[in-house]
Amino acid sequence: MKASDYINYLVNGETYKLAIQDVGDMAVNPSSAPTALQTSNRTKFINYLNLANLAIHKRFHLLQRQYEIDHPIDNEDYVLPDDFLAPVYAYYNDNEKVEIPIKDTYRKIVDNVDTAVSLLIPEPFKVTVKGTDTAKGTTQIILVYAASPTVITKITQSLNVSNVYTEAVLNYTAYKAYSAISGDIKAENNSYYLRYESNCRQVIASGLGGDNETETNSKLEDNGFI
Repeated sequence: MKASDYINYLVNGETYKLAIQDVGDMAVNPSSAPTALQTSNRTKFINYLNLANLAIHKRFHLLQRQYEIDHPIDNEDYVLPDDFLAPVYAYYNDNEKVEIPIKDTYRKIVDNVDTAVSLLIPEPFKVTVKGTDTAKGTTQIILVYAASPTVITKITQSLNVSNVYTEAVLNYTAYKAYSAISGDIKAENNSYYLRYESNCRQVIASGLGGDNETETNSKLEDNGFI
């Protein structure tokens, strides 16, 4: 859906009590041009929607890309792309496609992997190769990672997110909108965050979400959601 569609849902539902609900006519051919206040409110909603989209992508690994590590060397550091969110898995780029463990705070170490070599992500945007593999003589490691979505700037742009996540997007956006007013954990913003969490659990339970199955066993703080 387009940003304007989400905003229409919000101003007539979750955020109707907030001052930013005045966004004017967002039709393709509006009856009147938006005022300065309405333009400002639209911008705020777009910012909150971007944060919601980022949270959904981080949670469910909706957009996955590959990072190639050529001629990996023990203890060598490599700079990750700017759109890097989280590691998904890694493997040798050869016929066997042997998986390589990724050691970080929330990635489970899988079985049946080459334990002689692993990847460590000690800080954002940096991956370190640990160990050597003289037997295989591997010349390339592929790191599959969850990538951040494109940031939108206009109400006519789409978030490019499946309708499966609509409620989660709306509740996270409302959470951010109310958080801008009050940071009290007992305030209404927390209510919308809890609804967002519930939406995500429902998506996972339905089997319609992304491939990230480690979320249910991870602390929210470790994944940057609070």
